[in-house]
Amino acid sequence: VPRSCRDGLSAHVGSLAQRAYWALLSQQRDQSIVALGRSGAGKTTCCEQVLEHLVGMAGSVDGRVSVEKIRATFTVLRAFGSVFTGHSRRATRFSMVMSLDFNATGRVTAAQLQTMLLEKSHVARQLEEGNFEVFSQMLAGLDLDLRTELYLHQLADSSSFGMGVWPKPEDKQRAAAAFAQLQGAMETLGVLESEQRAIWRVLAAIYHLGAAGACKDSCAIAFGTAKGPGETVNIESSVAPAFMGLMVPYTVIVSLSSCFL
Repeated sequence: VPRSCRDGLSAHVGSLAQRAYWALLSQQRDQSIVALGRSGAGKTTCCEQVLEHLVGMAGSVDGRVSVEKIRATFTVLRAFGSVFTGHSRRATRFSMVMSLDFNATGRVTAAQLQTMLLEKSHVARQLEEGNFEVFSQMLAGLDLDLRTELYLHQLADSSSFGMGVWPKPEDKQRAAAAFAQLQGAMETLGVLESEQRAIWRVLAAIYHLGAAGACKDSCAIAFGTAKGPGETVNIESSVAPAFMGLMVPYTVIVSLSSCFL
């Protein structure tokens, strides 16, 4: 991707988003942008930039969809669905479809996100790749009171799930900063503090299972490594989830839907 920038985006990504947008308006037909490539090629980042450019360029009705919410959504997605690999510090281990709905004047009316094919095996098995980022972020960034409540104030020396290990002190500092950013993103998306605490309790329980050495042989069955049905997260909660039939592993799809009535 060329690095000559325009409005902070690479020229290729910006022009791609503009071509899709003008085709939507001029042809009055739905448009799709599919990002393909090997692990670590930057598909998720490309998708985020395209969405930011589209929302920033078109605007949205009543501020329902904003660049801030797009960024917050991808912060959450990366935390819960990305791992560290030899090719990338944040390799996405799921596929997703992001859909933007536009009205007849070309403004965004709604946005929906569908995720699928999450590699659940990363939770319960130590692979060459690391575990999902959210575990190291939580273990590094929880405040003392909640850490004590969840019995995380004294971390185990090792975990069969490969959690709570930072090769360098600065890695733990970066994880703590990322956790604060994650909490801010959840607030932006309307996730209540009580709901966040419920999430941390579940993640802490998984950590304690790993610290106890559980599921060394049967963990794949216990945690369901078979890729199950997709889960939907709406940027605007009143909008029904989008459906897409194309399911390619580690694929990012941006769908633009129009309403010309």
